[in-house]
Amino acid sequence: MEGRGGAQGRDLRTMKVVLVLLTFVLLYGVYEAIRVYSLATKSQTLIAGATAFSREGGAMDMLVLGDSTAVGVGATPETSVPGRVSDFLNASVENYAVSGARVVGLFAQIEKAQKESYDFVLIQVGANDITHGTPPQEVRADLDKILSKASSLSERVVVLTAGKVGEAPLIPWFARSLLNSRTAKVRDVFMETTGKHGAVYVDIYSRELNFSDDVPRFYAPDQFHLSGDGYGEWFSIVREYVEKKWPELERNK
Repeated sequence: MEGRGGAQGRDLRTMKVVLVLLTFVLLYGVYEAIRVYSLATKSQTLIAGATAFSREGGAMDMLVLGDSTAVGVGATPETSVPGRVSDFLNASVENYAVSGARVVGLFAQIEKAQKESYDFVLIQVGANDITHGTPPQEVRADLDKILSKASSLSERVVVLTAGKVGEAPLIPWFARSLLNSRTAKVRDVFMETTGKHGAVYVDIYSRELNFSDDVPRFYAPDQFHLSGDGYGEWFSIVREYVEKKWPELERNK
């Protein structure tokens, strides 16, 4: 039969283990808080210094709506997705994207369109709805209305959102599964709603891009937005979808 001293010794050892674990969790939490704050500060600097790609003149007219990915935060305007698509199509570009925009924010953007029709509409949005937890039913309702308006402006509407948002190095490991789960739900909404309006949804989520294998190359310094090379990979997928849907589109050299 174990004596009182043995039981007390075992309890003391257990308490020490618990204290060590709690200390580790506390230190890790402090480390993550400092890391994320530092990267978020870099993100704000990148956003403040970013200029959305726009262009006058070209064989086609293109309208761009969206969030920071459509602005091209983390890259030069020319190496953003809109910049690369404009070069591919030889298109003039009106770009009304705003960093931080959610789907609901596109209503204000599309009202700025200067023309009654466009040859091409590019919409990049959804990441902020994922990170901010916008209910899927709200995303669906807003996207449905936006695509109805966009489809009245052009017969060619292309929509894309981020890949697996939780995979961005900025995101702490314990939040990644939650954000990837939200991404999957928003993806389903986008696929269903774009199909309803005859728009093209570029499914980046399904691609194994492995950007985290080379963070300095594919991510901007904030480790959330992409670099020019990262957006270049997105553009390659966009081009694949566009050429499949509209093979008649060729770059005017």
